[in-house]
Amino acid sequence: MTLKIPTFAQRNIEYENRIHESELGDRNL
Repeated sequence: MTLKIPTFAQRNIEYENRIHESELGDRNL
């Protein structure tokens, strides 16, 4: 069940990346 740890980390990274992308988009606007 150790697979849940990396998957959670990947989701966390993807979530953070989306936040950065949204921030960059707001700045561009």
